[in-house]
Amino acid sequence: MMHKLLPFQGDLRMNHIMLLSFFLCFQVFQGFASDFIRQISTINIPNAPLAYNASCIECDEGFLLVFRHDEYRAPLSEDYFYQRIGLVKLDDKFTPTENPTICHELGNRAYDPRIVKIGDKIYLTYVSARPTDIDSFRSSQICLTEVDVSKKDYKLSQPLPLIPPSLQTWEKNWVPFDYQGSLMLGYNINPHVIFSPSLNTGVCSHLFTTAPSITWHQGIIRGGTPAILVDDEYLAIFHSSCHNHITGRRTYYMGAYTFQSQPPFCVTRTSTIPFSHVDFYSTPKCPLTPSDVIFPGSIVIKGNSIFVVYGENDCGIKVMELDKDLLYQSLKSVH
Repeated sequence: MMHKLLPFQGDLRMNHIMLLSFFLCFQVFQGFASDFIRQISTINIPNAPLAYNASCIECDEGFLLVFRHDEYRAPLSEDYFYQRIGLVKLDDKFTPTENPTICHELGNRAYDPRIVKIGDKIYLTYVSARPTDIDSFRSSQICLTEVDVSKKDYKLSQPLPLIPPSLQTWEKNWVPFDYQGSLMLGYNINPHVIFSPSLNTGVCSHLFTTAPSITWHQGIIRGGTPAILVDDEYLAIFHSSCHNHITGRRTYYMGAYTFQSQPPFCVTRTSTIPFSHVDFYSTPKCPLTPSDVIFPGSIVIKGNSIFVVYGENDCGIKVMELDKDLLYQSLKSVH
């Protein structure tokens, strides 16, 4: 009778091989969970269930959060496609304490905001269409506005387009940071290019370019969160994207980098492999988004915890708590 079991045993061995192959592919795609990620939770904005790509700062015993909010109908038409920015206050547990405010005064095609505190002022940078391209998707610029939170209703200053020395068709993902009470902008990470903007004209002066030797295999490194000063170095989270050969989709990744607290702001350390967690990419996708997306928007430091607020799959907002010591141990020095 033993010979009658051999075909079954062969099938069983083949099943084991297939299961092992699937498991290995899954691990390659998901990666083993980064040991510095403590937990991940979702931020649900009332009356804005599809809010995403958010950024926050500490404010009034909690946080002030800005987010992207799209309205559209399928199939997509330029006649009904709105990209707007919203504001909402959160408590110290990242739970909204009010209904959001949609900033209609910033116009349509306003998206992917970053919020940053410079001295005692709060500024918002965001992407918008250029005046000559207001109803299409062929270009973008970075704009700046000041946020007044002293009154019950938020007040925004007149938006100021930021003008780099050499204007590209698409301007996105600049990294704002506070240097001794002045707004600075990381225009690029590799090479590391730093601009200083005029708050009157928006014209950006080129200050420094340094060339770090960065190891990263998941596409071009682009800006993500504003940089904040931590232990005499700036820390920020970047993003990148590339085609994933296992899933057949473009996949977004994130990593961390630090740079000097003084000019010329050289990059000092970076992640060499992407952050990884089983919860990544789990938000049900926007129907217009074929990619697997995680998009960092801000970081907040609380003791030995680093909280990263990020958008996921163009349809949700999450906050990830990192162990600061373990994150820094994972970074590699850059020369």
